[in-house]
Amino acid sequence: DERHGLEGRRVGITRREFAARLSLGVGALALGAPGRGQEPERCGIVVAADVHLKPDEPRSGRSFMRFVEDVNDNLPDARYVLLLGDLMDWGTDESYALMAELQAELRPRVLGVPGNHDFRPRLAGDETGRRTDDHSMEYFVERFAYAPGPYYSFALGNTRFVMMATERCHSNPEEVSYGGWVSTEQREWLDGQLSRAESAGENVIVCSHQGIFERAWNTHTLPYCMNPPEPLAEVLEAHPIDVSLSGHVHGQLQEHHGEMVEERDGTVWINGGALSHARDGRMQCRYFELVDGAPGITIRSRDVADVRSTPEAEHPVGCFIEGLDVDVPLRHGVRLTGA
Repeated sequence: DERHGLEGRRVGITRREFAARLSLGVGALALGAPGRGQEPERCGIVVAADVHLKPDEPRSGRSFMRFVEDVNDNLPDARYVLLLGDLMDWGTDESYALMAELQAELRPRVLGVPGNHDFRPRLAGDETGRRTDDHSMEYFVERFAYAPGPYYSFALGNTRFVMMATERCHSNPEEVSYGGWVSTEQREWLDGQLSRAESAGENVIVCSHQGIFERAWNTHTLPYCMNPPEPLAEVLEAHPIDVSLSGHVHGQLQEHHGEMVEERDGTVWINGGALSHARDGRMQCRYFELVDGAPGITIRSRDVADVRSTPEAEHPVGCFIEGLDVDVPLRHGVRLTGA
């Protein structure tokens, strides 16, 4: 493997409307069975983002451990945890060390991608600390060892997960420094992955920190998508995907659900929620299961914990949020066994 190579509503899409599919080839991880010697009939996937871990704030680490405990104790069918960037508030050595230690406590296998907060400050001698260089991405890969490179793909049965990386360097335009950046190299890799997935008859789920579609639902003036959007849109137009999962934009799922789920040209875009303990004291994530023989997936919303300073929670935690399930049909029925 190389770098160039995871109020309720029903999304009204027919399987026929999901067009061409994704990947394999260079940059594909060979994960084997989801666990326990053979592939199960169901495989649970936890999708989380925006931890913003701060080593100098003990509460921050304790908050993430609430997530670890919830997954380990309450989601027995979870086999993978996908962390979609901004794992740390600032990519210092101390932050990396603590996050690696906390991740190791999760029972399911952990895979992830970098977000804009995960880069190391002043790595190239920039006195302002505002900009970083390409080596930050390499450091992320070395410390967490999710895959041989920052962007990669893997398959669970006939469903392929394409994990895209936010790339930041001194040459990025200042106006997108807070958004994501996709190099020509990564964009060409994505095009190849999507083309091969179509040929292989795979469902495709793209995971990234910033969304792969141009949008800014919270009216912030800075871009909230992967850039540059036009060349990326051309790839996605040629090879439509089933689902786009992302983080970056913090918002409470109950309050913003209608804006955090969108169907666009046969693709369902979903924001994963935020684990940051600083966001109204509520930690939230998404969860879905690949069930052998099912025509699609149901993406659920979960309240992980209430970590405010007040002892009483105003809502249930450690449970799924009623009424926010999103049913997503896939182009190909889910196949876990015999793959």
